[in-house]
Amino acid sequence: MNIQLQQDQTDQFTQNISSVQGQLQMADSTLSSTITFLTQAIALGTQAGNSTLSASNRADISGQIQAVATQIMALANPAIREHIFLRERPPTRRRM
Repeated sequence: MNIQLQQDQTDQFTQNISSVQGQLQMADSTLSSTITFLTQAIALGTQAGNSTLSASNRADISGQIQAVATQIMALANPAIREHIFLRERPPTRRRM
């Protein structure tokens, strides 16, 4: 095996490691944010279970929970997250 081929393989290996590290950092950040949002949703759900709240208060909490759900869905959007949470890429859509 010649030295140039070994160097090329080493460079490719280094690039692959850098790419995977970036993906893992993105996954870590996404999961941390998801945990934060889920914790917030649990707290809101617990708060909504208080029997002293009015219907208006519960409706406000419902809106807040919907906002949290929207934030979680934005984190899960594979177009933004580069498919790191999928086993394979979804089929591409045909443009018309």
